[in-house]
Amino acid sequence: MIYKVACGVLLLGIIFLGTRLKVAEDRTESMIEELSAKRGECVELQERFNSLNAQIDTLLDENAQLIIANNEIKNQTPETIIKYVKRKPSVNGTASERFIELLAKRYEFE
Repeated sequence: MIYKVACGVLLLGIIFLGTRLKVAEDRTESMIEELSAKRGECVELQERFNSLNAQIDTLLDENAQLIIANNEIKNQTPETIIKYVKRKPSVNGTASERFIELLAKRYEFE
């Protein structure tokens, strides 16, 4: 009788361990699936990161070219642009012209 009870307990123990093993296997499989999905996301993010780095490199190159062009323009001799503006007669000039006219009329010979 003890033999049958021991075999029954052993059988129940094996069944219990088997169910626990199945649960652990299911968890492991779900973790593997999650990790593979995350790995796919990581690969996509890595590709996006690489493309953004390439864009940054091209923008830095363009920026360097613009800075060089700007420095070359600054180092050129400037062209002098002269704008000739007709000066308005000053107050003194106008007053002296009127004074000369008055004197000319006063001492005018007919």
